[in-house]
Amino acid sequence: MNAADATRSPRVHWRVLQISSVTPFLVDSGGAKNWLFVKLETDDGLVGWGEAYTQQDRDAAMLAHLTEMGRFLVGRSPLPSSTSAR
Repeated sequence: MNAADATRSPRVHWRVLQISSVTPFLVDSGGAKNWLFVKLETDDGLVGWGEAYTQQDRDAAMLAHLTEMGRFLVGRSPLPSSTSAR
């Protein structure tokens, strides 16, 4: 290895992580309020889970909202951007 090789940094190829699917699940809790979970998957196979607040009379509206929001998120990065981290 010569001096020029020692100062040269190796090439790193970064691949952008993308959301591949967003799936909401409405679960009957057996009580007055149902549970609404959201499964987020990336193209790398990572899986994340979240929950959304809902009330019994708004279950269908929240499920539809999360389904539409999921269509907007597919193809985007799951990592916070500089604008969303503020």
